[in-house]
Amino acid sequence: MVLYLLMIAVFFGIRPPEGWSSSLYILTPEFSLPVPAAHFLRIMSVMKATSRIHIYLFPLLLVSLVAVSSLAVVARAADQPELPVQAQDLLQRFNEARANPRAAMIRLGIPEAMARAALGNDAWILDRGLSPLVWQEQLHLSALAHGRDMFAKTYYGYSSQDGRTPQQRIAAVDYQAAQADEALSALAFSNYLAPETAAANISDAILWDELAGVPGVRRTIFSPDYSEIGIALLAGTRPLFPGRPHAYLLVADLARPVDANRADLHDHAWLLWQRINVARANPRAAMSRLGVSEKTVRAVLGTDAWILDQGLPPLAWSDLLHASSLGRALRMCGNFMRPGEFPESRLPLDRIGATGYEGVRATESTAIKIQTGQLLTAAEIDGALVRMLDTMLREELSGASVGGRRIFSPEYSEIGISPMEISVALRPEGNAQDTGWPDVYLLACDFAQPKASRNFVVGQAGAAGALSMLSHATGRRESLTLRLGGGFQFVLPEGVFALTSVDGQGNTLVGPVVMAPELGRNTWVDLTK
Repeated sequence: MVLYLLMIAVFFGIRPPEGWSSSLYILTPEFSLPVPAAHFLRIMSVMKATSRIHIYLFPLLLVSLVAVSSLAVVARAADQPELPVQAQDLLQRFNEARANPRAAMIRLGIPEAMARAALGNDAWILDRGLSPLVWQEQLHLSALAHGRDMFAKTYYGYSSQDGRTPQQRIAAVDYQAAQADEALSALAFSNYLAPETAAANISDAILWDELAGVPGVRRTIFSPDYSEIGIALLAGTRPLFPGRPHAYLLVADLARPVDANRADLHDHAWLLWQRINVARANPRAAMSRLGVSEKTVRAVLGTDAWILDQGLPPLAWSDLLHASSLGRALRMCGNFMRPGEFPESRLPLDRIGATGYEGVRATESTAIKIQTGQLLTAAEIDGALVRMLDTMLREELSGASVGGRRIFSPEYSEIGISPMEISVALRPEGNAQDTGWPDVYLLACDFAQPKASRNFVVGQAGAAGALSMLSHATGRRESLTLRLGGGFQFVLPEGVFALTSVDGQGNTLVGPVVMAPELGRNTWVDLTK
């Protein structure tokens, strides 16, 4: 496609815009090679066989049409360099290719003989495909940290400047990997390159390399050795590559956990997050539902008894806190299986700070529940986890919680939750496959207050398909995506705005709800009523 667009541009005599660099750089993690622009066509035809790390010049035709310098995406990169939406798009593209490698091979124009040679003993993948890679927050965290480090220190490679390998960085975020590896790719450019286009080019480059058997490339996407992935796609203006002030940088960390039977119930965490915020918004209703007397609750709250009448702002979800809570849950699971092997001596704030989270205070909460009889459906698992959460709420309101209040505390504004099924870890040796053994669930929560002030709108919209937000100041309307279970969170906008929940066909369900949130705190919105 790139070649076609370039030839069209040459045919119509379109010239590069003013300021376009006259050299192209093809990079590996070890070196860079300047190439005269006159050889561009030849380079584009052999780039795939040169390196797994590709730098593309954006087609001249599109540059002339879009002619924008220092694009908006990169201009925003200094404040928010990560592109999580495009990272999820990359995950989808990779999983589509894993599900049907033959279709990817045909689309990319790779001869079947070449693909089979590249896959070697795993050539069966071409016919049978592979199961999808599961998103894993700790792997995302290690990938993100490495990407940010490369931008901050202006280098590019698999090894950090302190000498750490991908495997060592993954281990540093408490991920216990049986096998692990990393994929890197980058696009450097001078003028506008849309993030969606960058994501598509990056994914195709990686898929081509692996199916074509480029020398020196270790297979990651088309490998049966990995089951989990974390992807970080960043945009920045640091000169990672000479003559190209802007760059998109992909870091993907892939791994297979030591305990392949552990179950990170990440999707269920959204439900628990919503229920916690419902309880914070209306503690009196939670008190009545859980059967705790008002006298007891007021005594427990003490000088914070006003919470019972006024409620508390919602806890905003933090991916870094989720990563830290998941790391703690995995460490606890490892200790159940091999007692004392994974000791944790760090205080919550230090442990959470290891993820890159900058907080002024932090705490943690943990619950374990033995469920007699196996839970087979998502609804049954939700029910067990909700009962665990209700126990935590009841203990806090009645004063029975070890370590004091966390959920009903005004000291924290952000949270990360990691529910996990750990039955295998607790089964007696020799009974690992005993299906009659009870299900055991672990719930780990990390709470923190960040150093930097940031405020979010947090809420729930039930079975809605999406949210529509209208700014009264600008008249601009935005569509917001809901998380699993109908929860949502976005950065607090300026001025008055209105929220409306809509179904899959765009029909209004609830709203519009007009809001003028108070600065300095998170705001809760319930669009289920």
